[in-house]
Amino acid sequence: MPERTNKVGWISWLNELTDANTPAWMTAIARWMSAIVFLNVAVAVARAVLSRRPWMIFFEDDFFYYLKVAQNIAHGHGSTFNGLVQTNGYHPLWLLALTGLSFFSGDPRVIAGFVAVVSAIATMSTFLLAEQILKQAGVSYVLRRGLAGYIGIYALHIFYTGMEVILAVPLVFLFLVVANRRDYWQRGVWESFTLGLILSAMILARLDLLLFPGLLLFWVLLNREVRKSITPQHLTGIALGLIPVAAYFLFNHFYFHTWLPVSGMAKQVKMDLWPTVRPWRTVYNHNINNLLNLGTLHLGVLGMLFAWKRLTANQRVLFPTALMFPFVYVFTLSCVSDWQLWLWYLYPERAALCVTFVILCVWPLTAKFMRMRLVAAVVLAIAVGETVTSEWWTDVQPPIHDAALDIQRFARTHPGIYAMGDRSGMVAYLIPDPIVQTEGLVMDRNFLERMRRQEALLPVLNSYHVRYYVTTSWKAYTGCFHALEPFQAGKTSAHMEGTFCSTPVATAMHETYQTLIFDLENEKAAAASQTVAAN
Repeated sequence: MPERTNKVGWISWLNELTDANTPAWMTAIARWMSAIVFLNVAVAVARAVLSRRPWMIFFEDDFFYYLKVAQNIAHGHGSTFNGLVQTNGYHPLWLLALTGLSFFSGDPRVIAGFVAVVSAIATMSTFLLAEQILKQAGVSYVLRRGLAGYIGIYALHIFYTGMEVILAVPLVFLFLVVANRRDYWQRGVWESFTLGLILSAMILARLDLLLFPGLLLFWVLLNREVRKSITPQHLTGIALGLIPVAAYFLFNHFYFHTWLPVSGMAKQVKMDLWPTVRPWRTVYNHNINNLLNLGTLHLGVLGMLFAWKRLTANQRVLFPTALMFPFVYVFTLSCVSDWQLWLWYLYPERAALCVTFVILCVWPLTAKFMRMRLVAAVVLAIAVGETVTSEWWTDVQPPIHDAALDIQRFARTHPGIYAMGDRSGMVAYLIPDPIVQTEGLVMDRNFLERMRRQEALLPVLNSYHVRYYVTTSWKAYTGCFHALEPFQAGKTSAHMEGTFCSTPVATAMHETYQTLIFDLENEKAAAASQTVAAN
């Protein structure tokens, strides 16, 4: 008899999940979804704060490029990474935020706390704005709260890396919400100015988002209703809102003599414009969670074709823009660059995933499935379950940090100008000596031109008066070391090459790779002795 009761109980519970009326417990979880999303942030931050591990491992190495430049600006040294050259190798909005912080404090605890607070604000903003997008599309309360919670938590995974996407993602969501309200931004010039200002902030947060308004314009021109609703007054307001973007590019042109930041240009030294496989391969080579979300995006692209007639005029402009942007973005990168793409490069997936969820809710083939209470229950369960496992990712940072500490110890007794490419962010933050960043990410136009000409590495380093060259050997070091800069660039990119045959003045193993430090004075002496011997 008890077994039968238990069986009936399970059947009753399943009936609850498929019944037309939403169970009270699901409504309660949905109502508390804001707290659940915030709890995810709090748990991740708490685990990082309470950890006895070094604070630097909780951030990407590239974060320290930003931090070093920001601190130099705050200390009156100008926009420079190394004090040798002025650089614009950054996305400006995040640098502005870190510079503001650096005026007040350089305490590591304050820096970590600042990123944690901004991560919390960005996550909650993404969650609330995603819910608005789903609400505007008529998605039911419980389901939209669950889906928005999932999107917010999914975005959190790239926020606490310390990279600029912490601002870019919520700004994309904000633009989609405001742009969908034509009744607001088409009231007059100042409301249109607000939309243009949001678009400016979005672009300045992540400059590759310049592709986004390009796609948007394409779909506006195809949509007769939206196109005719836009008047010269609206265009004037949007243009005024875009003045910060114009000012940024003009400042770049006249002060740094480039239109784009050198950080992006350094990754775009390909010898041709044929698409390469490597960016695509790394996109589809991340963790299983990202692969599942990518698969969902593909379903969204397919679904949009069949759900097109069910979308509003606004949605027919905004949704294909957001959904196509990740694929156009990666395709563009594959044409101009053959670098791999790290996790934060997948930031466009967040807005695209939100749009996909809307499409799945209106596409007749999937709408009935999405309306099932079981789907809402699973989504809510995932959001709650994520809280238990939420942590501030460290991934590959510990060995990079260990290497940086070893280089710091060496630098204390060996002052001079250093040169280093890959994983030099933490090193630059820790040592007082200048670093010539041999990938060009935070250098200047002149350095990139020398890279494009594929000049020999040693003469380039000598021209910057470099004393110590720091590099990584992925194989056991024996005899001479052949250096290739930038190391992360693929075979179709321009490189600077050099051979170092003197004995390294310092070596250290860090997991699977070896850090080598060469004294260029010894290298010059070795080259001179070889010349004498040859004569």
